[in-house]
Amino acid sequence: MRKRNIAIVLCLLITGFIFGNDQGAIDLVVVLDTSASMYAHNKQVSEYVIGPLLKDFLRYGDTFHLISFSSTAKTEISRKIEGIGDIETIMGRLLLLYPLDKYSDIIAALQYTSRYLNDLPENRSKTVIFITDGDHSPAPTSPNAGLSAENLQKAISDASAKLKGNGWIFYYIRVPQDLTSKTNTVRKPATSTSGTQSTESAASSSSGRTNETTKTEPVENNASKPASQTGGVKDISPVVAQELNTPVTDLNPDQGSEIISTTIGAISVEFPDAVGKVTRDFSVPIRVKNPSPNTVYLETKAILVEGIDRQRKKSFKEILPRSESVLNLFIGLPETYQPGAVTLRIEPQFTGSIRINPPSALVRADIVNDTLSSLMLKIVPLLLLAGGILLAAVLAVLIILVLRRLQKNPGIAMAEAMHTPQETISKPVLKDRSEKQIQNLSEQEKDTSTVELMAEFAKKKAEEKQQESSLKRSAGVETKKHDSKIRTAIVPRMSALQDNSGSVAAKPSLIIEPNLSIRRATGRIMLNLFVQDQNTAIGKRNVHLMKAGHRLTLGGHNSDFLIFLVPIPHRIADVHFDGEQLTLIPRRPEFFPETGAEPIYDCVGKTIHLKSAKGYDLYIRFEKYQDPLQTLNSFLRSIEIPGKEIKDTLNS
Repeated sequence: MRKRNIAIVLCLLITGFIFGNDQGAIDLVVVLDTSASMYAHNKQVSEYVIGPLLKDFLRYGDTFHLISFSSTAKTEISRKIEGIGDIETIMGRLLLLYPLDKYSDIIAALQYTSRYLNDLPENRSKTVIFITDGDHSPAPTSPNAGLSAENLQKAISDASAKLKGNGWIFYYIRVPQDLTSKTNTVRKPATSTSGTQSTESAASSSSGRTNETTKTEPVENNASKPASQTGGVKDISPVVAQELNTPVTDLNPDQGSEIISTTIGAISVEFPDAVGKVTRDFSVPIRVKNPSPNTVYLETKAILVEGIDRQRKKSFKEILPRSESVLNLFIGLPETYQPGAVTLRIEPQFTGSIRINPPSALVRADIVNDTLSSLMLKIVPLLLLAGGILLAAVLAVLIILVLRRLQKNPGIAMAEAMHTPQETISKPVLKDRSEKQIQNLSEQEKDTSTVELMAEFAKKKAEEKQQESSLKRSAGVETKKHDSKIRTAIVPRMSALQDNSGSVAAKPSLIIEPNLSIRRATGRIMLNLFVQDQNTAIGKRNVHLMKAGHRLTLGGHNSDFLIFLVPIPHRIADVHFDGEQLTLIPRRPEFFPETGAEPIYDCVGKTIHLKSAKGYDLYIRFEKYQDPLQTLNSFLRSIEIPGKEIKDTLNS
């Protein structure tokens, strides 16, 4: 009685899935193990495998084939699905199957399935599902009995080779010995102790089902006589699945009817009940669920609306394993569809013979003409997008302008310092300066004082250079004293000018330009700048090759030797190479607290102290660049090889 109820439920469920046409129809072949070891699992196979297979996978126009095997293989039923009566016939035949034979010959089943598939029409795709516990225990009279391990492997390989290479799709469902176990260990056949089921129920459920023939064929003897008798029961599921290039799926009662969805990757779909007001070109969002452990790629081949392809453009979607996503179906209706409420049967079809469940659904829509309002519905999203981009661009320009205004130009600061009254130069740093004080200054007095100061400094430096060539020793001490006096008179005045600027330290105009000549024209040096606490993972940004007479800049922004640990202006100093030694020439003496504007000669390997505009101490060092790979190779070559010296001694 229970099986009869199951059959009635399946017949009712499948009525919602047999719409469509013969396009894409397949041959579904189920190869079912009916040996006695399957007796305890007969109910689970019917409820969790065969039932969902008929409900979720078969379509109108498909043909269902059932092959049973134990000691021999035979065809139980072959039926094309054209109505509810065909489903009833298939279920009736399934209810009459009882696994009572104590022998199970899987090799014979493979050989029989190969011959059976070759007799089917070649223009239809074929899907084969093996359902067995994997126990290979053929009858003693079978040519496949007592095979050695090597011959058994060869027999399976030969039988599987005839099934492969034809474009057929194979699935392998293994029924475990213990349904509460989830392991993949080798199992022995179960012994049926629960008794036989009522034959009256089976007979009543199969009444009225006739005109079915049973096709039985003897198994071909394709295996040679065994070299050694091994005996016993063998679980050959892994071997068979490997030869068929398909994974083994264990029947798990916790999965229930999802075992078929997981095995064959049946895609479930949820259609919306209504899409609201739409024009004749609209889209229908469907939610697609992928229960399989593999990624599914969907591409719409056609979208049938009332049986006619109305696809406006293709849709693509990648669905990850055991996940769901939304796919939009783009539909274009002809002018024959008048405005108003309408109910459409929509059936999407996908490339690669991918089947969905349910295959179609009724969707309500309210069709409106392509008026100005409908046109605005299409244009408004584009206008909003363009407006958002324009607004973002305007905000970016405003932010850039504000930042530039906040960063005061060093040239402007210097000009303000040049216009400071001479009386205030010797005073401490002024925190607040009024515009009234700046306007009362005498432009002529400021300009004259600054020019005289620069001329005096330049004249003194010229005299020093002339004296250095002839009086190195005698004039050395006097030169240092003279420089000290000049710096004592000039540096405080320049510091006052910088402090009165009220901004980032201004770039002074007083630069000591040494008379640098090329000592060796062919000299070259590869330099690397190191800044303490600055990240060195910048590649070769601070590595430069300098030739004789070559000059590079040091500082922030786009300087050749870059300092980015703290904000530093561009080109605070120049680096000059004369072919033998490196000289650092400060361009912004205020950033060199120890040396000021004095050039630093032969500075390779020396630690140079810098101070940023905000008082941050920096320490830099120029070093000769060494390639890390060459350094590693030199280190490896320096390691003595053990035994090398003894070997050389013996050879000598």
